[in-house]
This record gives sequence, structure tokens and C-alpha cells, in this order.
Amino acid sequence: MGDIKELSTEQASAGVEAVLEEARKRGISLAVAVVDDGGNLLYFGRRHQEPAAAHCSHFINMAMNKAYTASILRMNTRVLQEFNTKFNHTLLPLNNPRFNDITGGIYIKASDGTALGGIGVSGLSEEGDEEMALIGLKAMSL
Repeated sequence: MGDIKELSTEQASAGVEAVLEEARKRGISLAVAVVDDGGNLLYFGRRHQEPAAAHCSHFINMAMNKAYTASILRMNTRVLQEFNTKFNHTLLPLNNPRFNDITGGIYIKASDGTALGGIGVSGLSEEGDEEMALIGLKAMSL
């Protein structure tokens, strides 16, 4: 596949559906979002089981915000979280409530480094969210 200049709905869908299928296999609840390079939602999905359904709206917002943060800041949210923890400082612009430094947001870029967007997962541990986001990224076949 040649260099991609923008993330397609089909690629975003493939990533989200791969995460949802893995969640179904594991019997877990989560939300997953893919955004473009401007942080705009391209595709979203969720899977919820009781009792996690009570927190579903929180999962939805967190997944979208993790994807948004990774896309806009052009870095995985883990990197941001590690920096903020190491230096006891935040790099987050305080005037944008969508930014967060919680692991689970993955920056998506083309092989030539072109920014394509972000994928974010919420509902598990931070490491679990990141693992599932990476499953989605791999399914996009970039």
C-alpha cells in the first residue's frame, strides 16, 4: 500500500471493529473511537456488559478524548502521561477540556510520517486500553 494522506472511514471502521471483536471474545466492556488528523470523529463503537454499563458514558467520552489528544498533540497519550509524571508537570493546554494524559490513545501516522489521526480506547486498565488500541491500529493495515 502506498503512502496514505488521510485516514479513510473504511480503515477507521476496520480498527474499531477489530477492537470490538476482541472485546467480545474476552467478554469485556469498552468504548473505542477513531479521529482524523484534526481530531474529528471518524468512527466509534462500544461494547458494554453489566455492571460496566453504568459507566458507559464515561467510557465513551474518555475514548474520544484519548483519540483526540493523540491526534492533536501527535503523540501517544502514554508518552504524555510519562512526561507529566516524571516532571510533576502537565503539558496539557488548560483551556481545552478534551485533552488528557491517560494511557490508551495512540497517534496514527502514515509510513512517511504524515499525521492521520488517533485511536482511543477506554473501559479497561490503562495498559488494557492501550493494548486494545494497538489491536485496532494493526487492523487498519496502514
